[in-house]
Formats: sequence, structure tokens, C-alpha cells
Amino acid sequence: MFSSASLDAPISFRECCGVLALLLSWTALLANFALLVWIAATDSWKVQMFFFISLAFTIVTFVGHHVGAYLLEATGEQRPLNRPQQTTQRVVV
Repeated sequence: MFSSASLDAPISFRECCGVLALLLSWTALLANFALLVWIAATDSWKVQMFFFISLAFTIVTFVGHHVGAYLLEATGEQRPLNRPQQTTQRVVV
């Protein structure tokens, strides 16, 4: 993620946010798996259903942010926010 040349340079705000997002997503994923043992032992199907829906959203978000971003970077495609602005021409009649 960081090159050796950038070790002396201060970390940019974007890199800092990226590291925080990575840390939070891993924490959320591990916390959901840790809760799996406790929730699975519960007799309430409503609690179990809520947990499994939450876990599914966490996994989809995790895969989308980390694996999806890696695949886009590996294939050389641009992310939607990095695409250049499209210029439009207006014709006045």
C-alpha cells in the first residue's frame, strides 16, 4: 500500500482514511464472526435472522470494498470517482 519512498513523507488524508476504513471493516467482520457463536446458541429466530442479515451486508460490503477495489486496480480500470469530467457542448439556436 505504501511505497518505501513515501515513508519519509507525511501520510495524506486519503491514505489515512483508507487505513481507517480497512481497520474498521476488518473489525466489523471479525466482530460479526465472534458474535456468531453467541447468536447461534440463542433460541430466538428473530435475533438470529437479524444477525445473519447484518453479517451478509458486512460480507458484501467487505468484499466490495477490498476485493472489488483490488480487481479494478489489477485490471487497470478507473474507479467512478477517478474518471475525468465529461465535457458537454451547448448549442444556442
